[in-house]
Amino acid sequence: TMVFAHYFLQEPITVHKLIGTFLVVIGVLVLAR
Repeated sequence: TMVFAHYFLQEPITVHKLIGTFLVVIGVLVLAR
């Protein structure tokens, strides 16, 4: 459980970066249109 908790605490940061990058890519594609 501690290992899962440690992984869960690190996960949101990675997900946030992935979502941020995904939103930036979408923004660039929309502006490119």
